[in-house]
Amino acid sequence: MAKDELTLLRELRADAPAPDRAALAEGRQRLTEAAGRRRRLRGTGGSPRWRPPRRWP
Repeated sequence: MAKDELTLLRELRADAPAPDRAALAEGRQRLTEAAGRRRRLRGTGGSPRWRPPRRWP
């Protein structure tokens, strides 16, 4: 019987150490803050003034 990709991946990573959650938390926090700043800077993402769509000939 053929093995699926997830089973192969689990076997490959069986001896890999578990990630250190405390070490990952700092980077996760920085990414979350950066994403929040970017969202605020972009605003709604639209143009400053709403215009109706152009009509095609």
